[in-house]
Amino acid sequence: MVDARATFKLKSGADTSAQSSPRTLFEAPEFPLALPQARTRNGVGQTTKDLTEHPWAGATTVMTLVAADEAGQEGKSEPTEVRLPERPFSKPMARALIEQRRVLALDADAQAHVLTALDALTLAPDRFNMESNVYLGLRSIFGSWRMPRTTMRCAMS
Repeated sequence: MVDARATFKLKSGADTSAQSSPRTLFEAPEFPLALPQARTRNGVGQTTKDLTEHPWAGATTVMTLVAADEAGQEGKSEPTEVRLPERPFSKPMARALIEQRRVLALDADAQAHVLTALDALTLAPDRFNMESNVYLGLRSIFGSWRMPRTTMRCAMS
């Protein structure tokens, strides 16, 4: 073997109507796998990769292992369903924001849904002990996304 890697795809949902796969904002994680010493008949390779920072963290994916030999022949494992690891967040607001980041990263067309969630998260900042800088940042994002692109260009000129 001269090359081995793990590839990921989003798990297809049960709804296969209009669109077969959403338009993602970020490429799927893919990484090379460590190979055992060359020219050994039996060997073990082990690879560790931290995927908790990737925008797809927490998403349910299908992982396939792919290996190639010197002749260019490629072999693939059976696809396996894997939920990518994610960093645990103890603060509810941070957890909600990361969830919305994942929604948007996995489906660029979900912007309206994310805008609604951001608006809802900022309805009662005093009830959720939201710091003023967090509140202002979220409202700023909400306002800039809500503004039509043509209006934004005119305002920036």
